[in-house]
Amino acid sequence: MFNYYLNLDNIEKCNEYISELEYYKDITDVMKLLFKYYGRNLNIISNRLKFYNLIREFPKIEDSFSLRYNYFNYIASAYNKDFRTASEYSSNINDRFNYLNPDFQLPWKMTDQDEVETFQGILMENKKGFKFIRIAPLAQNFNLIKRKNSYIIGKEYFVNLYFYLNGIKAEVLKEVIKVENML
Repeated sequence: MFNYYLNLDNIEKCNEYISELEYYKDITDVMKLLFKYYGRNLNIISNRLKFYNLIREFPKIEDSFSLRYNYFNYIASAYNKDFRTASEYSSNINDRFNYLNPDFQLPWKMTDQDEVETFQGILMENKKGFKFIRIAPLAQNFNLIKRKNSYIIGKEYFVNLYFYLNGIKAEVLKEVIKVENML
């Protein structure tokens, strides 16, 4: 029934089932479902805490679902703004797994909401000529998904971030237009 309501995007009903299933997490299939559900919804703080409790309570998850374990931990660490740890989990994925789908990604969502978060950042260029976006509130640089030459270095852009298996990447949406005070 959970998957039925999930396909219908009936979040309230899904949350009711998740609350019930938490009592049966000792059953392997239930534990797997909770692990995937929490992992895909780590932008919700309570799910992040439940995720950490679940992997602490069931250490076999790391061996049984190594790719998801590293991927979801990398996302959780990024949401916690612990980018050093996030990078370690991302490196684990790159070191252990070959031939992964390069297009697989989850969007960075707003905290406790189901909407994709839009950030504002400055476009910069490294010494090798590769453009990246600097997002000051996160104090991080992110590679661009599409490297267009039409982007202007030093300009501000609105971007969405995506969790790829090999790191967080930014999709440029549009340039930030500054309105000058006409007084």
